[in-house]
Amino acid sequence: MIRQIFTEIALFVMPFALYVVFLWAIKADILHPDSWPASRIATLTIVALALMAVSFFSTSPNIPARRRARFTSRGIWKTASSCRGPSSDIGRRDDTLPCRRGWPNAEAQSRLLEVLDRDGEEARVVGGAVRTALLQMPFHEVDVATTALPEEVIKRVTAAGFKAVPTGIEHGTVTVVIDKHPFEVTTLRRDTETDGRHAKVAFGRDWKTDAERRDFTINALSASRDGTVYDYVGGLADLDVRRVRFIGDPKLRIEEDYLRILRFFRFHAAYSEGGHPDAQGLAACVAGRDGLDQLSRERVRMEVMKLVVAPHAVPTLIAMADSGLLLRVLGGVSLSRQLREYGQGRGGDRVAPDAVQRLGALRRAGARRC
Repeated sequence: MIRQIFTEIALFVMPFALYVVFLWAIKADILHPDSWPASRIATLTIVALALMAVSFFSTSPNIPARRRARFTSRGIWKTASSCRGPSSDIGRRDDTLPCRRGWPNAEAQSRLLEVLDRDGEEARVVGGAVRTALLQMPFHEVDVATTALPEEVIKRVTAAGFKAVPTGIEHGTVTVVIDKHPFEVTTLRRDTETDGRHAKVAFGRDWKTDAERRDFTINALSASRDGTVYDYVGGLADLDVRRVRFIGDPKLRIEEDYLRILRFFRFHAAYSEGGHPDAQGLAACVAGRDGLDQLSRERVRMEVMKLVVAPHAVPTLIAMADSGLLLRVLGGVSLSRQLREYGQGRGGDRVAPDAVQRLGALRRAGARRC
């Protein structure tokens, strides 16, 4: 930010500085007025002002995101107005969404994509990394999807000197370790059978089909090595307004995995602006609440622990309580003054949110009510 401010100041001052230097040179008999006519001075001034305008429109946070920059797999953001691809049946491309935070482990990630994204196969960064980068928020994990089958992934990365760990190979996932940095690489797939907890999958090569099997629109974005963002389900529009929305029919998405009920609220608490959850999604969660009983307590605990430390945990928990879902998850305890205080980081940002403390506040509130 400081560098951007100084750049804009320098560009703004440049034409005036040139004019002062010109006047000094004439006064010192270094230049003759006829050698630098007014037209040449005007041209230099216009160029300087144009440079200032380019800097402003490419860095100012007040300019709409789609008019600004794109990202590359190395975490470098560059102006790309001339390389935007047309919308078509393969999905919407938008090269102009910015992020000012570099990708984690950028060099290792670039090497991985170079190995997988060639020779008839395609590889992209998918899911949370794309979503969070577009929101200009920090993130730590980068997942990759590819058209290559797991066996081909292992063959390629091993030949490149990387370590391949078949962590979920039956579902198409291979963990690739590069310089001690792990990346989950998953083959494109489609669901063939679901039971509310697990899914059987078949591998494929269709990016749109793979995107449509995911839970929420903002999690279905993918980005190619050159920085193009692909959106097949309206995730960019939902990201613009910070809306968490199920892909397709919310009822069907929930029946595929009932944990998505909790994920719906967790992502709302993390990435929305704290307003009311998506109405259709909320209604589907309430209708499918009995499916929560099928989930292991460990899976529920992990989602709840992430939810209570999210930026908008308190209003989200209130929405869950009002809809009767908090009763199914935490035994029906209500919110209290203590939880609201923890929701503010215990007096501001000096103390980081703590899941155990916030759950303790809920438990104390429930105990007092009893």
